[in-house]
Amino acid sequence: MNTKRKAVTALIILASAVLICAFVWRVVAVNLKYPAPTLKSYEIGETVRYLDNYEITVVKSEFLSDDRADELFDVENMFPDMEQKFLVATLKIKNISNEVQEFAVENLIFQSGAFFNAPMIQGFEALNGWCTLPELSAGEEQLVKLPLNISKSRFRDSQWNTITERPFELVLGLYPEREVLKLQ
Repeated sequence: MNTKRKAVTALIILASAVLICAFVWRVVAVNLKYPAPTLKSYEIGETVRYLDNYEITVVKSEFLSDDRADELFDVENMFPDMEQKFLVATLKIKNISNEVQEFAVENLIFQSGAFFNAPMIQGFEALNGWCTLPELSAGEEQLVKLPLNISKSRFRDSQWNTITERPFELVLGLYPEREVLKLQ
C-alpha cells in the first residue's frame, strides 16, 4: 500500500508539472504572437484619424457643477441616493470619407486608471439636442458633447475627494495600438 501511495503521489506531481509547463508554454506563445500594444496619446486640440472615416479633436473637457448637472440630467430621479460627478468632453468630429457616415458615439470609452465607462447616452440629448449623432456628409464637421457620469460607488473615499483632478482619457482603440485622447 505504501508503494501504491508513492506511485499515485508521483503521478500527481508529474501531471501537475506537465500542466504547469503547458500553461507557461501557452502564455509565452501568446505573448510572442501578440506583443503589448504601442501607446499613441493625443493632447487636447490635437486631431487624430479614427476608423479611416473620421478626424476627431478634443476641443475641451470640463466637470459640470452639481447645479448644472441637476438642471441638465435630473440627477435626483436618474440616480437616486448615489453621489455623481459629470465630465463633459466636447469633440469636433469630421467625416473625411467620400460617403455619408453616422458616427457611433457608444463605441468610445472614457478611462481613468482602472475606471472605465461608456458615454452617458441618457444625457447625450440634453447636451446636444438630439439622441444620436446625425449622419455626416463627406467633409462635414460636427461639435459633439459627450457626457460621462462618474458614480462615487466606483471609487474609494480618498479617490473620490480628488476625482476632478484625475487624468481622464477617451479610448479610441486598444490593439495593436492603444490610442487615447487626453481630456485633462
